[in-house]
Amino acid sequence: PVYNKDSCRVAIHLIGHRIYLPVTINNSATKYRFIMDTGALTMIDERLADELKIDVGTKVPTGTGSNVFITRKYVTIGVGDMQVTNFIPIVTNLRTIVNDTSVKGFIGSDWLRFFQVMIDYRDSCIVLMHPDCPVNIPNAYEITMYRQQPLNFPLIKCKVGKVNIYGMLDTGSPFGIVLPMSMVKHTLTYATTVIKSKGLIAKWPFTAPTCNYLARIKCIKLDTITIYDIPVLYAEMPKNLSYMLIGKEILDKFLLLINYPKNKVWMSPYKNVAFKHNVYSVGIALEHKPNNVVVQGVWEGSSADVNGIQPGDTILEINSIDVSQLTPYEIERMLYDDTVHVITLHVKGAQGERTLTLTKSMLLPE
Repeated sequence: PVYNKDSCRVAIHLIGHRIYLPVTINNSATKYRFIMDTGALTMIDERLADELKIDVGTKVPTGTGSNVFITRKYVTIGVGDMQVTNFIPIVTNLRTIVNDTSVKGFIGSDWLRFFQVMIDYRDSCIVLMHPDCPVNIPNAYEITMYRQQPLNFPLIKCKVGKVNIYGMLDTGSPFGIVLPMSMVKHTLTYATTVIKSKGLIAKWPFTAPTCNYLARIKCIKLDTITIYDIPVLYAEMPKNLSYMLIGKEILDKFLLLINYPKNKVWMSPYKNVAFKHNVYSVGIALEHKPNNVVVQGVWEGSSADVNGIQPGDTILEINSIDVSQLTPYEIERMLYDDTVHVITLHVKGAQGERTLTLTKSMLLPE
């Protein structure tokens, strides 16, 4: 690492659950748009690697046939006044991972591991600091951190009911809490209500799931932080991720400091925040393909399910706007913004083309 200052503040752009920030590659004059994701590895899009003439070398075996490579030579990656030199990132086609062509890469925990990283969701900034730089965060929970080697993902000890599990602080997850499908048998006894999906609501890379579950768990502990009656998504996870994921809907309730070298986390609750105890939704998940938008899954009993929407149906219009005129974020906002209560969809499926009005409701019965 190169610490040009003891600390530097970097403005971030928050869109949905994603943290966008400017990044330089090999001291470039141009700052490229990356996503910071503590639950990911550092990656560069193959088109940017080609533009910058970065020498791509060994192909990484993934078991899926995906083209994932590591660079043949070291790369210097900079954020604000901080750099990591002699770094070997992954190069891949990011359009298979994120539906945003403006994204040129990811900053992951393998790059962040050299720094203290403060994430301030309220002030839309991160602060990168030398590991020994003194920081005072009032009213913070101090938590011992464990790192998954060699990926360096930040883990903390958690409990689901009486079941012990490590939880990964994952800024790239749009969900509050995600549990592996392998935990269903052990943890659903601590749930007050459960629903199942038709098709998929969430799918992680390198997995082949058939469904998801959504449950309200009576009590979850993040180290010494106790959260009651919290919605939890169950999903099949890659083999190297047998952890609970702690995502944006939980993390954005705190001023968060991760000191990677010192293996410490501080979480200071913002004032006047409350955790959600239910999910307000029409109950649909969409997949953005090159030429259309397809229903990936629906929650049983939701408005989408009641109106006969099926996985595989094609969405032609949302609120009378052709989907080709909407960005993935605009579609995501319509679906997940709690201030939007009714959505009109023009759908093409086995029953032909139909226009349906869906009303959001709480998915988990009270």
